[in-house]
Amino acid sequence: MTNTVKVIGNNIIITKAFLKNAQVFGTAEYYALRTVKAENPNATVRTKAIKKNPDKETFKNVSYENMEYYISLQPNKATHMAHYKIVRERSKIQKSPYKYVAKWFVDTFPDFRKAPVFATSAETAVEYTTSTERTAYEA
Repeated sequence: MTNTVKVIGNNIIITKAFLKNAQVFGTAEYYALRTVKAENPNATVRTKAIKKNPDKETFKNVSYENMEYYISLQPNKATHMAHYKIVRERSKIQKSPYKYVAKWFVDTFPDFRKAPVFATSAETAVEYTTSTERTAYEA
């Protein structure tokens, strides 16, 4: 229960864990919050905001199965699949094997989350990666 209750101005700032325990009658947190509220009757109880890292790299929906499926759709799938298997083997000695493979995948296929854009004719369906390539192709 160290540093879980802070009174700043007209706010009582507590952690979510402290709040959960303070809601149970008879706990030390219950009596601590009750004492602080009695000393500061006009104060508002707020939970502490957790700082989020905006630069954190997440690999949402990048499972091994989805990686293999995406690679199987690529024009040079044999080469990419061979590289993928090598990376999977090398990942076994890493601290976090999945993160090692997912990082390689995201670095190798940076546009994998973007929707493909195709030409109008089904026979000449070409995937564009940038808008400049689209205008150059359509010209």
